[in-house]
Amino acid sequence: MRKSEELKQNVENMRRELLNLAKKEEKISEIERVFSFFYLDENLDSEGMVHIRHDNNMFPIIGHVKEKSMEYAFIILTLYGRLYYKTRKVIFKLPKMEDREKVYDLLLDIGKVIRRQSLLGVKRNKLKCEEFYKDFQEFISMAVMTLGHEYDEIDHLTVRYSPKSAEKLKNIREVYESISFEGGKIKYFDYIEESFQIIPHNNAVLLQYMIMNLYIKAYAESVLWLEANKPAIQWCPTTPWQVLQKLEMIIYGYFLH
Repeated sequence: MRKSEELKQNVENMRRELLNLAKKEEKISEIERVFSFFYLDENLDSEGMVHIRHDNNMFPIIGHVKEKSMEYAFIILTLYGRLYYKTRKVIFKLPKMEDREKVYDLLLDIGKVIRRQSLLGVKRNKLKCEEFYKDFQEFISMAVMTLGHEYDEIDHLTVRYSPKSAEKLKNIREVYESISFEGGKIKYFDYIEESFQIIPHNNAVLLQYMIMNLYIKAYAESVLWLEANKPAIQWCPTTPWQVLQKLEMIIYGYFLH
């Protein structure tokens, strides 16, 4: 079975299961609605490409792409990111543990499909790996150091520390702290595989998966915290939001140029 056929089948299965669950617990429909912004035509065109798009507020992308391309992998990772965020938002509001477990299992199932499709048989794009490694290392160091206070001047993050703020931001900071560098390799926690992985700095496919895996978790933790703690103000001055924006800039600069 081709990648797009497998993915479409799994999307339809998950959507059907969520719709059934939403009949007794309406909150679950918020997760199911993610698929309203995803479109995939698994039929190949004359050039052997599939039509795929994901209209979301992370990285909205549309295009005709090869199934073995990094572009295809990127799009399906954004789909998983949105599903992950919505699941994290909804799951603890569900009163029944059995519903929580079912929703989480559905997320895990499609996550494993998307992980496999994002890594296996994907043709590498040209990537300035040495430059990326350096910039990414500097970003992680900055992110960890600045997430010790809640607010900063927009576009001018500084190293400050407030014990009270640092404790509030602990869960977000720990996401960035999960990244480490040694001998030209990157160690990170894979939130789909639920284990630490070590990758070389010169493999574009692995680097794209790694940074999107980080972004998916960082986005969910940051936005959920902001929604809970800053519901009535602009997020732009907050440190978690500014750090997330800088991560997006790295992703755009290296993987979407």
